[in-house]
Amino acid sequence: MIKLKSVSSLVLVFIIVVYLLAFGYFKTWNNQILTQGDTWGYYAYLPSIFLLHDINSNLELNYTTRKKYYTGNIIDKGNDLPNGKRMIKYTMGVALFELPFFAIATLVAYTFGWAADGFSTPYHIAIAISVLFYAILSIWLLRRVLRYYFSENITALTLLLVGLATNLFYFSTYNLGMSHSFLFCLYVVLLYSTIKWFATNKWKYALLIGLCCCWINLIRPVELICVLFPLLYGIVSFKDIPKRLIHIKQHWQAYLAALATFVLINVPQLIYWKLQTGTWLYYSYQGESFDFKHPHIWEGMLGANNGWLIYTPVMVFALFGLVSLWQRGNAFRLPIVLFLPIHIYVIYSWWCWNYINGYGSRPMVETYAFLSLPLAACMSSLLNSNLLKSLLVPILLFCTWHNIFTTYQYTLGIAWSQDSTYAYWLSTLGKTKLNVTDIIYYDTNDWQPDTTQIQLVSTLYKNTFNDSTSTNLSQTVKLGKEAYHVTEEFSPFGLDTIVGKTNLRKGDYLKITIDAFTDNASSDYYRMNLLTTTLLHNNKSYKWEGIRLENKINNNNTIWNVNTGQWGTIVFFIHVNEDIEPTDVLQVYNWNPHKREIFVANMEVSLWRSKDKNN
Repeated sequence: MIKLKSVSSLVLVFIIVVYLLAFGYFKTWNNQILTQGDTWGYYAYLPSIFLLHDINSNLELNYTTRKKYYTGNIIDKGNDLPNGKRMIKYTMGVALFELPFFAIATLVAYTFGWAADGFSTPYHIAIAISVLFYAILSIWLLRRVLRYYFSENITALTLLLVGLATNLFYFSTYNLGMSHSFLFCLYVVLLYSTIKWFATNKWKYALLIGLCCCWINLIRPVELICVLFPLLYGIVSFKDIPKRLIHIKQHWQAYLAALATFVLINVPQLIYWKLQTGTWLYYSYQGESFDFKHPHIWEGMLGANNGWLIYTPVMVFALFGLVSLWQRGNAFRLPIVLFLPIHIYVIYSWWCWNYINGYGSRPMVETYAFLSLPLAACMSSLLNSNLLKSLLVPILLFCTWHNIFTTYQYTLGIAWSQDSTYAYWLSTLGKTKLNVTDIIYYDTNDWQPDTTQIQLVSTLYKNTFNDSTSTNLSQTVKLGKEAYHVTEEFSPFGLDTIVGKTNLRKGDYLKITIDAFTDNASSDYYRMNLLTTTLLHNNKSYKWEGIRLENKINNNNTIWNVNTGQWGTIVFFIHVNEDIEPTDVLQVYNWNPHKREIFVANMEVSLWRSKDKNN
């Protein structure tokens, strides 16, 4: 029970209220969260085992049932196996978290006349609530962990930062059903049970440790290194190693029970793999892999496309706090210092290192459980100085505002960090409405210049598409304009020239103008036409920019918006800020990799230069 007599307990209540209000405002359970993607994959076990009974076949009922509620194209049907069966590639750890809420939803469905099929409205709401419930439970328990080491005020501040200034908020109130809030919960319980185990030697805490480690591994097998926390807890010097061995010898039965718990929780998953594939162990992520020779650590940490510290800057303080935590001799210092670099190396070696379908770096969310300790240590050190305190407060307020407001921007269709650029990130800070330039920035990191500070040098290419010999010249006048009908992957029109013929210099701008028209209302951002600019040296590209056309047609709404049935003039600049040679090749052309139909007219490429430079 929470006693509202301390600062940290009041802060806890405040966080709970904010989470509840955000959850009620976003209402993302209305988006059919269980029908597609990772969320479906984690959950699919429950309806297929308990309601549809197709878990040991091809998941066909699971698919057809989802089609009743989701009118879009469902691409997630499970992995096809050589034996004719179809298998869920995700492990069942998240489904175990969702099971009690799934049971409640089934009871509600039967009682109030909803379809008890696993995908009607009660199920979406119940699974959404499950995420919120475990997130709140985690923050409540994290308060108890922090109070073992820090004061009331530092605990309160750390709870605020973890709860409101990190993407835990996003994954607990908006993007519901992903694994990360559940993993965060398990890590908090693991920290708490580790503290209690070594303080009391009670078996229940040893069993909890085994349960947490197994469950974490069952959700994300690459996080088996979580065992470092109980194994290395309290070891601050080599002298502590013999003491730990003595502890294991004295309590070997409890250690064995924890190990047995670890093994037993994995049994259902092993049975499922055996039934589906004929083998006890199976790598279900076929076609997806790690590249440990070429990790994307820099991009994963600081990249514009879901870089961890770009979108969760408050965790910079946690990294600095590792020094303070070490100096304090905290019992968790060694496992944290060992776990963190291994974890970072592994997750950013994954083929999809920017982890799409989320805000910021998804696999770092669970680390906030133990990173709260160095974060608190850093806050404790900085707040001892009045000068640093005066500087710290506005920074922390910005981090909190940035996190909550960006989550809100997701509801407006503005924020979409997984493929973003630094230019888009900076240009949309604090915005609730986009302009055309913002939408251009999502495609290119080249800042659009102040046109009053540059001047036209020459026109490099112009095409009105009135060549009657072109087989793709549209014979149908679209709103009074004759146009080229783009259907092929690489259109034959465009600029292809030697740089030496253009007077192009480093620092210049290429202004590209084109009229475009589409009847295709699809907002699939990944299948749009790209007006591409390339610079090549010895047939190797060293600058490539692709600007999507369909979502630039008279659009200042979102990157997904497509206006059909009307012509729009698209204008953008490409900044040539690379060293170029006269023999390099400059190409400007349309790339249509998905052969999506579009009409274009009046294409022009011109060279512009800063007014303070000589022509």
